[in-house]
Amino acid sequence: MSIEKIQGYTYGKTENMSPLNLEDLKLLKEAVMFTEEDEKYLKKAGEVLEDQVEEIIDTWYGFVGSHPHLLYYFTSPDGIPNEEYLAAVRKRFSKWILDTCNRNYDQAWLDYQYEI
Repeated sequence: MSIEKIQGYTYGKTENMSPLNLEDLKLLKEAVMFTEEDEKYLKKAGEVLEDQVEEIIDTWYGFVGSHPHLLYYFTSPDGIPNEEYLAAVRKRFSKWILDTCNRNYDQAWLDYQYEI
């Protein structure tokens, strides 16, 4: 999936830098006991999930769609689901799932998390 083809996906192009730096990220990772071993297994999960992302998104959309208070955020003012927005979100969310597993936890990652 090409970054240029995902509307609204700005990883690595973020204009706003996170107020957190890499030392803050290190401390946060320590606080939740997130280790290099966790990163290793996340990368492995990314390999396993790569061909299942669409099924994950289908499940997520089903969950959101079954809760009117969540679906509200994906509708137009008349209450009809905004299909164009849902399609754009689907592409970004698919990429986010794989990014979660495969990206390095560096300043670019930290900046993007702040942006989204």
